[in-house]
Amino acid sequence: MLDVDPFPRASIMKLCYAIMARLDCPSIPEDSMYRMYTEEMVKYFMNLTDQIESVRKLEEELGFDSIEMFI
Repeated sequence: MLDVDPFPRASIMKLCYAIMARLDCPSIPEDSMYRMYTEEMVKYFMNLTDQIESVRKLEEELGFDSIEMFI
């Protein structure tokens, strides 16, 4: 069992910003497939999280039974 996150949407956004900050470093070239794919995926998660207010609907869109499992 996972602890219930009181602010799951904020937690997702915080993690997404942290991932984007780590990708923005000289050791990962801007034209590397890893960086481009990861940035695209993180931006997709951020857009979904920003657009969908309902946690249940967000769980469905992300394909997880529990938003805490995604986090």
